[in-house]
Amino acid sequence: MVNLLAAEKSPYLLQHKDNPVDWFPWGTEAFTRARSEDKPVFLSIGYSTCYWCHMMETDSFERDEVAEVLNKYYIAIKVDREERPDIDQVYMDAVVAMTGQGGWPMSVFLTPDKKPFWGGTFFWRDQFIDILQQLQAHWQSNREQIIASSSEISEFLLRPMQAGTAAGTIATVSAQALEIHTANFDPRYGGFGKAPKFPPAMTLSFLLRLAARQKSDAALTMVTTTLTRMAHGGLYDQLGGGFSRYATDEKWLVPHFEKMLYDNALLARVYAEAYAFTGDETYQAVLRDILNYISRDMTDSEGGFHSAEDAGPAGKEGEFYTWSGDQLHSVLSDSEYLLAAEYLKITEQGNFEGTNILTFNAEKNWTDRTLPEVHAVFQKLYTARLEHPRPHRDDKILTGWNALMISAFLEAYRVLGAVEFREIAERQLNFLLATLYRDSQLKRRYRAGDARFAATLEDYTLLIDSLLLMHQSTRDFSWLKHAITLQAEQDSNFWDQDAGGYFASVAPDLYIQKKEFFDNAVPSGNAVALRNLISLAALTGETMYYERYQALVIAYQAPFSRYPTGVSEALREVERLERGVQELFILYTDWSEELDTFYSAVRRTYGDSVLICTGQTGMPMPAELKSIKDKVSAIDTTTFYVCKQGACELPVVEPEAALALLCVP
Repeated sequence: MVNLLAAEKSPYLLQHKDNPVDWFPWGTEAFTRARSEDKPVFLSIGYSTCYWCHMMETDSFERDEVAEVLNKYYIAIKVDREERPDIDQVYMDAVVAMTGQGGWPMSVFLTPDKKPFWGGTFFWRDQFIDILQQLQAHWQSNREQIIASSSEISEFLLRPMQAGTAAGTIATVSAQALEIHTANFDPRYGGFGKAPKFPPAMTLSFLLRLAARQKSDAALTMVTTTLTRMAHGGLYDQLGGGFSRYATDEKWLVPHFEKMLYDNALLARVYAEAYAFTGDETYQAVLRDILNYISRDMTDSEGGFHSAEDAGPAGKEGEFYTWSGDQLHSVLSDSEYLLAAEYLKITEQGNFEGTNILTFNAEKNWTDRTLPEVHAVFQKLYTARLEHPRPHRDDKILTGWNALMISAFLEAYRVLGAVEFREIAERQLNFLLATLYRDSQLKRRYRAGDARFAATLEDYTLLIDSLLLMHQSTRDFSWLKHAITLQAEQDSNFWDQDAGGYFASVAPDLYIQKKEFFDNAVPSGNAVALRNLISLAALTGETMYYERYQALVIAYQAPFSRYPTGVSEALREVERLERGVQELFILYTDWSEELDTFYSAVRRTYGDSVLICTGQTGMPMPAELKSIKDKVSAIDTTTFYVCKQGACELPVVEPEAALALLCVP
């Protein structure tokens, strides 16, 4: 007998459809039943590539003795946190408030009106049964205490963030963040703090901006040490490309083996930025390998990028990626084995539970991988690995995560000039708009023909960002027009008219609305909104975008003051505007190869420090482009305007003269 999850599309929910637990999906029916039967709700939140979610299913949810207690005394609800990050965020905040820590699987107990009163994460079976029985007894005998506790937790979650002191200037906040990062930096292995270590992509991107704008050697050292060490370690898939979710040790040797789309998108961006800044060929190679992995293994035949690959079956974590000595000898000749030992640091004893996690020898040049004999060994191992049982892949397509990866492909196109990366991005962006944006409604998830769930702030902001990048990559106004339309919807639906800032979700089935200013696994939606508003103000000349940006910066004062290292993406964007974003307007008579070369060179050199808008003289300009409509080309020849927040230098007619007016990025 299957439960109600059998009708869902989520790979995570479908993994639980055969459980003896009478699972409900999140929805009206479950809470109506809880009220009518006077039962508390057990809410379990996880995702399909979560190793400990698999463990709790095996140990508890597949067991009749657990199902008997759950089914008798509770209404059990299962939620895929990747489909509904808004639900996850509300209850994760509650669990952290109650216990001081969070994680997945998340286990939360609610009243029938959705208010949390007790929670935690993973529990072993005997402990879980004991908790279920104790809370049931408490529900029967101490109902008033539970209701009072749930109300207190809810009031805490709704409490506005208060800053102890004013955040000060952006330079002050950036300096504070740099000081904290420096204190936590691991100078030997890179990264911050001790194990486990997560790849700090957003922090590195912020530090790289400080390195560029403030000539901070300390910031640059943290970036380059971390990027190089991560690429050489087991966190990076030396054969197939792409990074795992995190390393369990400080050396980046032993990964969790789970690969997430968003991690690889963010890391692709920072490797592209680092390559543009340093010229280190290692970073270019890693960037290409990440995107090749996504194109090869994580792209849906219908369109869109898949969400994740897990670490492997419970009890066999990493089996796909690790090699025993016997496996290596069965694939490689003696001479090839010696090369592998030299470059991939393999040994007979192994470095992980008697097996080898492949790492790259830091004493070798990364470019040695292209040597014919070395490349042949890598390719032979890669081909042999295809025979290993492949980890489960979560093939749902999420708007925000896909947009994040599209932006990574466009950043690679900007830096490398590789047209194939832009073409991939364009195909996928067209797919998102055709599949997940219909009748002026943006959806979050697509799978098996089903587009579902209202888009969150994360989805809106990341999609707008990818549209703006596509406009900058192609000069096609239609992409900018889509971004303008979505920004208007975002402002109308998500903006908090009372306190400023954007709500994370406005879904009607949430019992409270939350705003998120701190970065998590992906950048905060409010931080990405800062980026988009800067770009829209520059490209359109509409002051309303800059006014909204200023209001959002005011809303960020408390987060800046409280936790400057938790707002890297917002600091990165405010730093960008504080240091100066310029607009380059090109009014051309005929677009030429020379102009095309100039356009690409400006983007490659200046990145998002210069936003470019083009228009053909004598042709009507779109009404949305007030910034360029009032500029008249001099004596019917190609003309360049260099401006800063609407204030323009005198127009020039030579590309070299325009370059001379642009500031150093």
